[in-house]
Amino acid sequence: MKAYERLIEYTKYETASGTHILDKYHPMILPRGSSYSRSYLEQGECLVIEFQALQETSTLFPFEITDNSKIVALFNKIEQRFIYKPHLYQLKNLHDLYEMLVILFSASEREYMPSKKYNMLTPAVMYIQEHYCERSIRNEQLAAMCGIGDAHFRAIFKQHFGQPPITYVNMKRVERAKELLQSGLISISQAAGAVGFCNPYYFSRVFKQYTGLSPSEFLKQQSKEEVVISESSRHST
Repeated sequence: MKAYERLIEYTKYETASGTHILDKYHPMILPRGSSYSRSYLEQGECLVIEFQALQETSTLFPFEITDNSKIVALFNKIEQRFIYKPHLYQLKNLHDLYEMLVILFSASEREYMPSKKYNMLTPAVMYIQEHYCERSIRNEQLAAMCGIGDAHFRAIFKQHFGQPPITYVNMKRVERAKELLQSGLISISQAAGAVGFCNPYYFSRVFKQYTGLSPSEFLKQQSKEEVVISESSRHST
């Protein structure tokens, strides 16, 4: 088993049975013997774990999860063990891998959206990836791109992504704002404008809704983490 990251956030998998688009809330297991093609819709960060399996199957296993924090935390533990290799790291990694699989297969008890339904959303999803920083994104606009009614579009979107379209757009904006703030090159108000918020106060409210921190609190936390990393690097050398 090995763990690593790829700089891809949205991956489209084509199989004989249909199409699946992976993101942080839609992971997939790609078993030995499965046949598929893939393309990348947008650069981002993707967590990947490879492990050996005894059986082969041609079936891919997609999952829908509403909270990926546990899986990310487990992945980070596995990644750190591969770097530092503490005592019994292989057994501990297997333990965490099985815990990931339990989370995924528990989520699989819910019905996964048929590919035909999801394909309806593709024009809107593609548009969001390219234009989420623009201010004028509306449900009616996205629904029209998909050729369906507004209410039907919102229902299908929420079924697949676990949240309404505009909530999803705001989540993308906040994720981008975090990257801009971490760069240290722009102010909070500049970051707000860069990701499509005309009101810095509304931006701060939305930012806290998704991260649990205001933008200023987020920056303070980043500064503390940088100090801890710097201290730990100094001690290790």
